[in-house]
Amino acid sequence: MAGSMPSLESRLQLSQEIVEAMEARGELALDQLLTRALDRIIGQCELEGLMIASEDGLPVAQSSGVSRGEIPAAIACLCESTVRRAQAEGMVESVEEMTLRGFGGEQIIVRYLPGFDRRFALVAWSKQPCAHRRATMTAIRRCGELLALALEGPPPKRTRKSKARTSQTTGVTQDG
Repeated sequence: MAGSMPSLESRLQLSQEIVEAMEARGELALDQLLTRALDRIIGQCELEGLMIASEDGLPVAQSSGVSRGEIPAAIACLCESTVRRAQAEGMVESVEEMTLRGFGGEQIIVRYLPGFDRRFALVAWSKQPCAHRRATMTAIRRCGELLALALEGPPPKRTRKSKARTSQTTGVTQDG
């Protein structure tokens, strides 16, 4: 595997640090912010549920009204394991989405949130066929922003003293 999995103790410590930092700033807890974002998206589409899960199958947040959240989180973990094996065998380089479809039109969609040291998955499901790309892309974008803020903190404020700009894509500093 590419990297070793942090221990449960280190993951719990990181979670506690995030919660304490957010509480100190008078903010809602991360799971509450994520749940609000997921609930807004559910209200605008035909999906029945949305969840953010960690790569090791732990639910991070889910839309309101979801019971048995461990099931979609376990599905995300199974998909993650399958993706890693396919990558190790050279079958795929990276995966954007995995979809399970039932004979009755049910669907479970697992999409990955890009840009983190560890993987997070968005799990979406519906008991009938429905268009999901716009809703899941919105969820990935919004939840990714919230996770980035929680894990990394807000971006540093730019000062007027420095006129140098750094290109985000190349990392090259330009004086101007």
